[in-house]
Amino acid sequence: MLLSLFFRVLRLMITSILCSLPIYLEYVGTIPDNVILFLSFVAFMAATGIDACRFSSAFWKIQDYYLGQLLPLVIYIIMGFLTCLLFQPVVFNRIFLPLRFAGGFGMRTIESIVYVAITIIIIVTILRFFGARLGRSTHNMFVRENEDI
Repeated sequence: MLLSLFFRVLRLMITSILCSLPIYLEYVGTIPDNVILFLSFVAFMAATGIDACRFSSAFWKIQDYYLGQLLPLVIYIIMGFLTCLLFQPVVFNRIFLPLRFAGGFGMRTIESIVYVAITIIIIVTILRFFGARLGRSTHNMFVRENEDI
């Protein structure tokens, strides 16, 4: 289980780094910071949301949610918070840019991390509910089909 947790956190980190790449768009032309933050956040939420649905449809029990989705998200958020406190903003922006989305509305980075983290957890929890429902109904359908045979 610890190995699975490690790979889930690693997946979140890779997704976050890939979704932080829009920061390099400012080298191409004059793109406002708000647009870059928006692109980064939307890409991260899309990737994380799809992953949450797929994971929940395969592992739909409540302990799978806590250990497979919520705990990795909390570890990711804590790592982002610590990176913000301990490193220069350049490092934080290259790794955790999606957590700065609320900064486009004038918030400081620490406040942005808190609000975006709450938003991510709520959205992942909602998508987890739908994925788990789909997975449970699919499982029940296969169980009924096997009982009929």
